[in-house]
Amino acid sequence: MNIATFGGPHSRAIRFWHWATVLVMCFQLLTAITGKFIVNDDAIGETLTKELGKKSIKLEPNEAWRIGNAMVDNVWTFHTWTGYMLSALLLFRIIIEFFQSKEETMAARIKRSLQWLRQKQETKKARHYLLVKILYLIAYVLLGILAGTGIWMGLNRNGPIKITEQFQEVKEVHEMTVYFFMGFLFVHIVGVIRAERGNYPNIVSEMIHGKNNASLLKKTDQQNLKKNHPN
Repeated sequence: MNIATFGGPHSRAIRFWHWATVLVMCFQLLTAITGKFIVNDDAIGETLTKELGKKSIKLEPNEAWRIGNAMVDNVWTFHTWTGYMLSALLLFRIIIEFFQSKEETMAARIKRSLQWLRQKQETKKARHYLLVKILYLIAYVLLGILAGTGIWMGLNRNGPIKITEQFQEVKEVHEMTVYFFMGFLFVHIVGVIRAERGNYPNIVSEMIHGKNNASLLKKTDQQNLKKNHPN
C-alpha cells in the first residue's frame, strides 16, 4: 500500500464491522443518554409525585422511585442487549484480523509505517499514519474495557451485587471509559473530515465500497478518456 493513499482497500468484513459498530454505538449512546439524563428514575419519580399531587393523589417517596425505576429499567435493558451486540462485534473484529490478507492486518500497517520512518520516506506522513494506527489500537482497548465491564454489569444488574461497592466501582470504570472513547470518536471524526477535505479525498468512500483512492482516480481517468475520445 502506498503511503499516499492512507486508507483502503478494506475487506468486506472490515467494512461490515465498521458500519455495524457505528450503528450499534449510536444506539448505545442514545439509550445511555436517555436513561441517565432524560428518563432517570429520580426524575420520573419526582414528576409522578408532582403530577399526581395536583389530583390529590399522594405517593410515598419509595413508591414513586420504584415506579420510575421500573420504567427506566426498560431503557437499560435495551442498552444491555446492544452492549452484548457491541461485544460480539469486537470479538468478530479480533477474529477477522486473523483472516485478513497480510497487507491489511493492523500489525502489517504499523510495521510498514515504522519501515517508512527508518527509511525516512515521507517522514511526516509516516508519523501521521503511525499515530492514527496507535489511536485505533487504543480505541480497541477502550472497547474491550467497555465490553468487559458492560457484560459484567449486565449479568449482575438484577442481583444483590448491584447495590454493593464493587458494582459501583465497575460502573465508574465503565462510565469513565465511555468518556475516553467519546474523546476518541471526536478526534476520529474531525480527522476524517480534515482528511476528506485535504490530502486524502474519498477516504469515507473507501470504507463504503472498499476501493482505495488510486483505483478511484484510475477509473475516473479512464472514464474521462472515453468521454474525450469515444472512438
